[in-house]
Amino acid sequence: MIKVIRFSVLVAMLGIALISFGGCNKDSEPEILLPIKTILEVNIEESSIIFSWESVEGATSYIIYRSGIFIWGDFNENYKEIGTVYNPLFIDNNPLHGQNYYKIRAANKKTLSVPSNTLTVIFGEN
Repeated sequence: MIKVIRFSVLVAMLGIALISFGGCNKDSEPEILLPIKTILEVNIEESSIIFSWESVEGATSYIIYRSGIFIWGDFNENYKEIGTVYNPLFIDNNPLHGQNYYKIRAANKKTLSVPSNTLTVIFGEN
C-alpha cells in the first residue's frame, strides 16, 4: 500500500492525474490523462476572450476554470468552473474586467487531468 501511495504522489508531481489503478485495454478510455501543455491562440474581442489549446489524447471534454486572483502554482477555491467544452476551444463571453486567470483540465468518463499551467489574460484595460 505504501508503494501505491508513493507512486500516486510521484505521478501527481510529474503532472499526471491518476484516479484508479484498474487495467485499460485498447478500446477503453485511458485512466491517465496528461495535462494541457500548449495554448495555441488567444484572441481578445470586444466582449469576450477566445483561446484554444492542443488536444489531449484520450480526452473527451475539457473543463475550464477562471479566477480573478492569482496565487502562483495553486489551484484553489479562487478558481471557479465556468464551462465544459468538447473541442479544444473556449469562448469566455463574460470575462472579468482586468486580470483573468484560466486553468484547463482534460477529462473523460474515467479520469480528470491535473490543471494546466495558468493562462493570464488582461481584459478591458488600455
